[in-house]
Amino acid sequence: VLVLVALLIVFILVVGTAAVGGSCGWGRVRTLVLLRRSAGGPVPPRNKAIVVLTRGYKDKAQYKQLIARNTHLEKYANSDIDYIIFHEGNIDQDHQHYISNFTPKLKITFVDVSKDFRTATMEFYQPTASFNMGYRNMCSFWFVEFWKYVTSYSYILRIDEDCLYYSDPTQVL
Repeated sequence: VLVLVALLIVFILVVGTAAVGGSCGWGRVRTLVLLRRSAGGPVPPRNKAIVVLTRGYKDKAQYKQLIARNTHLEKYANSDIDYIIFHEGNIDQDHQHYISNFTPKLKITFVDVSKDFRTATMEFYQPTASFNMGYRNMCSFWFVEFWKYVTSYSYILRIDEDCLYYSDPTQVL
């Protein structure tokens, strides 16, 4: 099963955004669809989520990419989908309101995942020595820690903050 999930992730990383209509920063496809089937029958309403991991900024203007992403998603807002923004504990209430006010139809939930981020160094595979701690934390979050936050969902669509989704996400959820 894990091999199939890994193959699905690689496939979607390579062709996913092109197939469903979107674009990402740096010309790379970085939309990731993670699917988990519910046991028997159709997926119940509100058992789907669109998620992102983002950082907090001191200047609200730095949320421009995230807000643009959310604005594209709001075009197809669906009350049966949860919109979750995971963050490193550094998006305060004022900034959360600022972000949410641009897309009121999304009903965004902010989740502090700072307890899953390491501040000290860790052992790593030597050829990856150039990757900084922030990148290592992000990878660890998506491939290890993330799952405990989404146990109640059958379908998850990850759309990074520098990605704009031009299609109706319910077509893939």
